[in-house]
Amino acid sequence: MFELYRLQRLVPLFAALVLVGTGPIEAEQVPASTFPGSISSWHDFDQFDFELDGVACRVVRPVVTAEGRPWIWRARFWGHEPQTDIALLEKGFHLVYCDVSGLWGNSEAISRWDRFYRYLTIEHGFSRRPALEGMSRGGLMIYHWAIEHPGQVSCIYADAPALGLRPYVKDLDESHPELDQIRAWMKAHDLTLSAAQRFRGDALDRMAPLARAGVPLIHVCGDADESVPFEQHTAEFARRYRKLGGTIEVIVKPGGKHHPHSLPDPAPIVRFILQAQTRIDPLVSHGPFIGHVTSSSALVWARCPGPGEYRLTATHGRERHQATALSSREHDGCMVWRLGGLRSGRRYEYQLQYQDRVLLAGADFYFTTAPGRGPEPVRLAFASCAKEDEGSAAVWRRIGSLEPQAVVLLGDTPYIDSTELAVQRQRHGEFAGVADFRQLARNRSLYGTWDDHDFGANDTDGNLPGKENSRRAFIEYRANPSYGDGTDGIYTRFRRGPVEAVLLDTRYFAATEPSPFDPQRSSLLGKKQWDWLLRGLKESTAPFKVLACGMIWNEAVRPGKLDHWGTYPHERQALFDFIGAEKVSGVVLVGGDVHRTRLLLHHTAGSAGYRIPELITSPVHSSVIENANTSHPALVHDAGEPNSFLLLDAQGRGGDARLQARFLNKQGLTVHEVGFLRRELQQSGR
Repeated sequence: MFELYRLQRLVPLFAALVLVGTGPIEAEQVPASTFPGSISSWHDFDQFDFELDGVACRVVRPVVTAEGRPWIWRARFWGHEPQTDIALLEKGFHLVYCDVSGLWGNSEAISRWDRFYRYLTIEHGFSRRPALEGMSRGGLMIYHWAIEHPGQVSCIYADAPALGLRPYVKDLDESHPELDQIRAWMKAHDLTLSAAQRFRGDALDRMAPLARAGVPLIHVCGDADESVPFEQHTAEFARRYRKLGGTIEVIVKPGGKHHPHSLPDPAPIVRFILQAQTRIDPLVSHGPFIGHVTSSSALVWARCPGPGEYRLTATHGRERHQATALSSREHDGCMVWRLGGLRSGRRYEYQLQYQDRVLLAGADFYFTTAPGRGPEPVRLAFASCAKEDEGSAAVWRRIGSLEPQAVVLLGDTPYIDSTELAVQRQRHGEFAGVADFRQLARNRSLYGTWDDHDFGANDTDGNLPGKENSRRAFIEYRANPSYGDGTDGIYTRFRRGPVEAVLLDTRYFAATEPSPFDPQRSSLLGKKQWDWLLRGLKESTAPFKVLACGMIWNEAVRPGKLDHWGTYPHERQALFDFIGAEKVSGVVLVGGDVHRTRLLLHHTAGSAGYRIPELITSPVHSSVIENANTSHPALVHDAGEPNSFLLLDAQGRGGDARLQARFLNKQGLTVHEVGFLRRELQQSGR
């Protein structure tokens, strides 16, 4: 047992903690961010100093930012042994700092870092998984934050880190003079001596979430450290982490003391951090995107223009699944991998290979299967009308920060306005290439339908020449569970938790055949889609059935516009009548298109048995349409809100199941909110 409690050991620790001074990424380079506050030079890089909610913050930006905006987050002792930081800046990383001095990794320190993290990832588009760097007592900060947010860390570099309070106070009593050296640590966590001796809140005892999340670690330590004894901290930590299945690399400096930190040549540390970052080989031109995911299967999409066979491997611990797909010019290099035999409620990391070449690497490449049983809470984001601009990118970042299980695109995503196959493919590719959208979709399910502009032309119906090309390109650039009847249309559905989302195709069949409900009038959906929809509604066991499409369900539009359900009132009424006759509960309508945020409660109690809500979300971009603010008897809310989207949260089962709908903007502010219980969306007495 090490004698940790002699004054000559404690004093150097606190002196050190107080007196410390100040493989290339193969990716497309992107512009660096600009920050408020004062600007100065730090090792020939721009340094910005500013305050966030009264807390001093610092960002050093690279000359050119690497794709994905990677960053290293230093805790404490700014500028001390900066060789790793400088090397990463040269690789396109940002270097950041948020003052948590005197807090010893307590809850206030965590809150400060939480606010800074949200600011950098949402407002500046930084990667959601930074590398953390902590020296000495900075180890407390990086590990305490990482343990609270294991899914938001790419890797950890700890240098002679203090990892636990308990070893220092184990055998002390209140009269011991050495206690004075450690009271600040105890006070920061509101601990008495007896409580500190029982304290299990440090990394030594709480590392399991990091191991489960697969966070890779690297420690650099001297084995003769007089302040943070190697065996009591890193050596013991490493034994426990490996036992939990975690990965940790320990670089031991023989005979090394607490100082100097780092390595004269930081290459091993830099190499470790680069390997943990999200990297996409140039062979992958677009994606990867996660498509349809169930409790036992997953679809993954990517575009690799180079012809050949590509292999996708998904792993969870020792569990391993593989699928192959062929890239060809016939499908514009687009591929979908189909993984089966997965286990429910598990996070799978995935890797893409071409021959022996790894094309994807990093902590951002994962998906999570749905739970197999129980009323899984679910969060779904719905969005329409987006462009390749900064306002839309801010929405993608905001949606990602809210961590929905799935994102549903309702159309005009992207704007194409052509049915030429080459143009369709080009525009889908440009949209899929937006960095923030790409980051959003690589680890959560992406679904979609279309509206007029991605179908091929403004306000068009199924008589549009070349619609077959539009369908072909749409399918190539998606990983939906299905596409219409396999030959025509793109309608599909998926179930997640209490919600069954039905994505309708209101373009391909519109005005091309008589309505099955009134042969003298045209159909919007076509007979095949109507049969599919009604059968699915009757058979669905989901508490909530969300019927989503690109257009709006009502007729409250600007003059002269006809592409909405109000042009087909016989079909809309047939749907409401069917809901009532078959006692279908929990129906909610979702639409987009009109560049307004709107809520309507349709007067359908006499036909459907309850008032059916309609939620309209548009636009993701910044162009609102003021003259679309037209009256309607069912209208409850209207707003011309740019850069907006819809978030649905559902949980529970039976009549107590609840659906909460929030219209949000890019700042995360709620534009409007409404909630429904399942029993409010069903015929009385049922």
